[in-house]
Amino acid sequence: TNQMIKAFHLYAGDEDDYIPPNHDDGNSQPFRNWCSGQAGNPQLARFMVSGPSPSDIANYKEVSRYKPWQFNRIAPYLAGNVSVWRCPADPSKYTVKEGGVTKKNIQRYRSISMSQAVGTFPHSNKGKLAVHGPWLDGAHGHTRGKRWYTYPKMSSFNSPGAAGTYMLVDENHQSINDAGFATLGPGAPNFRMIDWPATYHNNAAGFAFADGHSEIRKWQWSGTNLQTPGAAIIGGVRSPDIEWMQQRTSALIGN
Repeated sequence: TNQMIKAFHLYAGDEDDYIPPNHDDGNSQPFRNWCSGQAGNPQLARFMVSGPSPSDIANYKEVSRYKPWQFNRIAPYLAGNVSVWRCPADPSKYTVKEGGVTKKNIQRYRSISMSQAVGTFPHSNKGKLAVHGPWLDGAHGHTRGKRWYTYPKMSSFNSPGAAGTYMLVDENHQSINDAGFATLGPGAPNFRMIDWPATYHNNAAGFAFADGHSEIRKWQWSGTNLQTPGAAIIGGVRSPDIEWMQQRTSALIGN
């Protein structure tokens, strides 16, 4: 996450301080997402982080006519380094079929996701508005300016501050799909884990914060280690790990 957050700051330096688009639909439209596609689709996931291989072009002719940076807004700032998209400790593997040949034990191409409270919304005002942070309320109903802050610029982290707001996280391979990571806002109802952080680093995960520093968070609750896709916290469990992420995701407007 350390190299990746540096790339975000370089991007902002070229884009009037704006953070890349971070809509939560995994779309593959040019210019519409900081990293498009779904991590569960191995060929398309590879295309989105590194550009097309010959087999990618054969399988995805509809996107091969575009330049890779149109889909991945951060790629030009990483000098072609694909390895930074994946946590080295991520044990998950793909089984893929290319050209009629089944290939097993292929490493995942991306294990990093971006907080959905951070970034720009690509579908209005030429991408100069903040994201909605739809999951901050726990129900995919939040819109910008409603209850919690969302952050479109590097200079917009008023509370809890750039040093206290994470942008990037290692996501659990059982949870990862699009490149957005959903967390409740502080004080939100429906207390639960939405997207799940990784536990690869001896029951810990890497986070990169808006000021550029990175941290390894050691998890305190055993339930943070997601074993089953789609699992949810059984009602009422006040996980200290969820609370830790809430406090570093956003803040209530006016607080």
